[in-house]
Amino acid sequence: MKKTIIASGPVIIENGKLLVNKDNFYKLPGGTVEEGIEEMEEACC
Repeated sequence: MKKTIIASGPVIIENGKLLVNKDNFYKLPGGTVEEGIEEMEEACC
């Protein structure tokens, strides 16, 4: 069975600097849409 994952995140650059999250590594902020639980518009908020 094929599973589709929808994910997005902003790219924010201010004064020549890129906004990132740091966990164990650096990554762009964002997330995934939980299919059947939320709509695309809700996930964007």
